[in-house]
Amino acid sequence: MLESWIPGKTIRINDEFGTLTSRIALKTLFDLDDEGDRERFNDTLRLSFDLMSARLRRIYKLPLWVPTPEALCLKRSISDLELPLRGLDKKWAMICCPG
Repeated sequence: MLESWIPGKTIRINDEFGTLTSRIALKTLFDLDDEGDRERFNDTLRLSFDLMSARLRRIYKLPLWVPTPEALCLKRSISDLELPLRGLDKKWAMICCPG
């Protein structure tokens, strides 16, 4: 992180530490070490939160099984977020129940 900072240039420290925290958490929890994987996961997580927030603000909420563009997008993003968890289940099973 420090090697990317340029002397005399202003940085947004909250963005830098947010990136660092995300990098540590995603590597530790999901073994996502690749920058592209981390960005994709963070973007999908942000999209999921935005879609869920918009859904919560609505007065009338259609059930998620109604195939609206928002519901389909939310289901797709949640499915994408579950991919690293599927691999994690296998790792935990090997740690908890070897052999």
